[in-house]
Amino acid sequence: MNKKIEAIFLDVGNTLRVVIPDPEFMAQAKKDLMALVGAQESEEAFFEKLDARWKIYRKQSKESLLEASEKELWTKWLLPDYPAEIIAPISGRLTRLWRDHDGRRVPRPDVVKVVKELSKRGYLLGIIANTITETEIPDWIKADGVGDDTQ
Repeated sequence: MNKKIEAIFLDVGNTLRVVIPDPEFMAQAKKDLMALVGAQESEEAFFEKLDARWKIYRKQSKESLLEASEKELWTKWLLPDYPAEIIAPISGRLTRLWRDHDGRRVPRPDVVKVVKELSKRGYLLGIIANTITETEIPDWIKADGVGDDTQ
């Protein structure tokens, strides 16, 4: 361990994890998102509307340097025309499906090995992410065993 370096922060997107196209996975995410909210319009129209609203939200969030909570993202920005009392409780699931409609997020091949080795060497590790979901990172850490020191 380098005594001058106490902590290492790792970026998630395109550093630890990458998005790979998986047409079946992406199509299922779209279908599940629409079913979850009970969307009655065509998939094309629904996602065209969400994409447009997403761009407006991202522009605003980059200008203000503030990210909305998942509940606010869906009730105020992405689905303001749906009842908030229905959308708010499912906002976390909606966010995951929204992310999944872009593709499957997978760790780079040596990520688990490298992270575990750095931890074994005594470095304090942290994650830097601008992901919009509150559950994606903890779920990924658990699923891939990144935080499991027993392996």
